[in-house]
Amino acid sequence: KLPVPDISKLSKQQAISLEKALDRLGRRDIGNVLDEIESKDRQALDDIVFGIFGLSQKERKEVYSSLRALVTERTTKSKSVKTNGNGNGNGKRKKRKEAETNDFVHRQQTLFDFVL
Repeated sequence: KLPVPDISKLSKQQAISLEKALDRLGRRDIGNVLDEIESKDRQALDDIVFGIFGLSQKERKEVYSSLRALVTERTTKSKSVKTNGNGNGNGKRKKRKEAETNDFVHRQQTLFDFVL
């Protein structure tokens, strides 16, 4: 299960800060993940959310590090498929894709477990 914070239990300051941060983001186009995590207004929103979940600075850095690694890996794999073709006909690609998907799901769950 993915926990969702009960926003009715946020402090008034948390609610105001969250609303302002979301409003600022809503006024601009959202970039790719790697650009977004470097953006000051995105980091402000993340700080509020991480605070609501009670994450330490070390845990916050680990979330960003894991996110960068996952995005980089997925981008690299996507480019690899485009460069090498789809591999139809030998069945190896399907098995490899299933293994990669299972590995990706496991790492996502590990990241969520770490955050929570």
